[in-house]
Amino acid sequence: MTNLATRRNFILYVKYATLFTAVAKPRFALALDEEPLLRVTSISDKISSVFTDSMLLDLPQVSFTTETIWTDTPQEFSGPTLRSVLKTAGLAFPARDLKLSALNDYSVTCPADLIGENAPIIANRRNGNPFDIRKKGPLWLVFPYESSVLYRTETIYSLSIWHLSEISVL
Repeated sequence: MTNLATRRNFILYVKYATLFTAVAKPRFALALDEEPLLRVTSISDKISSVFTDSMLLDLPQVSFTTETIWTDTPQEFSGPTLRSVLKTAGLAFPARDLKLSALNDYSVTCPADLIGENAPIIANRRNGNPFDIRKKGPLWLVFPYESSVLYRTETIYSLSIWHLSEISVL
């Protein structure tokens, strides 16, 4: 990694750490040896939270095995629900839509009415293990596609954003 890239990563880390600690609930502490993976912001940017992998693991986990149109075999995905992440970030169940953004600048708008109690999840484990960018990680918004025909639509597939890095309330 070049000095410029290292410096940029450090600045981003400090920025996210500062944002998180300003609004953090006492039970969370940003580990200095962990990179922030996910930023959640409100419409006014007055509420902003940053999550690391261990913070996401501290939330209640949902796990399911499903086939996807992007994988050759059924995969087990696990992670917190989108709803629980929003709640932990201090956002009530959104009456507004969400903008989901990926590391590669892909973004999509998620209608609030598609956020259920148990789906989608923000998967940070695939087949029981963390997964990296080459395998669509480290975070992937996933639905239990095989559980209902409602989860096998172009709309749902477009919301299944991998490399998820930011959620903003619109």
